[in-house]
Amino acid sequence: MSHLVSRILLAILMLPAASLIWLITLVAADRTFGYALRPWPMIMSGLCTWVFVAIYWYGLWRGGVRWTSERITRTFLCAGASIVAGFIAGVLVYPVENEVGQFVGCVTAPLLWLIVVTILWRETARERAARLKSTDKNPIVFPNCGYNLTGLSNTRCPECGTQYTIDELLLGQPSRAPVDVTD
Repeated sequence: MSHLVSRILLAILMLPAASLIWLITLVAADRTFGYALRPWPMIMSGLCTWVFVAIYWYGLWRGGVRWTSERITRTFLCAGASIVAGFIAGVLVYPVENEVGQFVGCVTAPLLWLIVVTILWRETARERAARLKSTDKNPIVFPNCGYNLTGLSNTRCPECGTQYTIDELLLGQPSRAPVDVTD
């Protein structure tokens, strides 16, 4: 199994694990605080679950994200915005049903944070170009326009539309010596 496939499977398993953490901490907090302090068990279980989700998600994807000061700042700003959105969602649902409103408020924040940081942590086109440039000093390019072939699965250029054979691509490389291509 590749590293990426295992990380994706672990990402899928995070939500059931987070649900278990939430349930265990809810029962423990409910037994500790009792019915008299009713919102606190839900708040405590929500906080514990979010801490688990944040640590798990960061630990899972930290190696695949290029951490810049802007990305770090936005990640923390997203956490604050998610807390506010969770609070608003909980307040809106609370008058309908108290415990459901508490649950919605506790669950909305970490789920919203996950969605936003998944988008925020994606590799930008500039980061991808820099990564590809650093990993392959002499990439194979299309002879007609110089478009980098890295990551493509066919021999038609997406830039200029020209179709090449493998032989033509290898022979047309400007920085390479002629290659003996045999079947």
